[in-house]
Amino acid sequence: MYTKKTASEFSPRLDIVPFLLFGGGLVLITIAASLGSIAILAAVAAVVFFSVTAQLIHRLAERKAEISFFLIIPTIMSATQNVYLTTVADAMDSGRLQFAIILNFLFSVALYLVLRLIPIQGVVAA
Repeated sequence: MYTKKTASEFSPRLDIVPFLLFGGGLVLITIAASLGSIAILAAVAAVVFFSVTAQLIHRLAERKAEISFFLIIPTIMSATQNVYLTTVADAMDSGRLQFAIILNFLFSVALYLVLRLIPIQGVVAA
């Protein structure tokens, strides 16, 4: 028999914390890229990654985890890369600029590893 489902049963709850962490992280990465060395940029990128990863792991612990935002992060970084790097590209040396450019790839690889290593309830890894 058909039972009417409410919208809340299908829609995940709106949580803006990962979006704010990621947005703030991009701002910090841009500032670190323009002011610091590669080591400072790598440290800031690591802090941003681990804070976003902690949110992802927390989210994966929930039943019916909604992780679509986390999966789109590398795409967002790639699509907005020209915008946030154009503002600081003149102040950066080639090493820092190259590291900032490949950050979206590093985030992609790290996200893949986290998703492969963390067991998700009800999902069998291939």
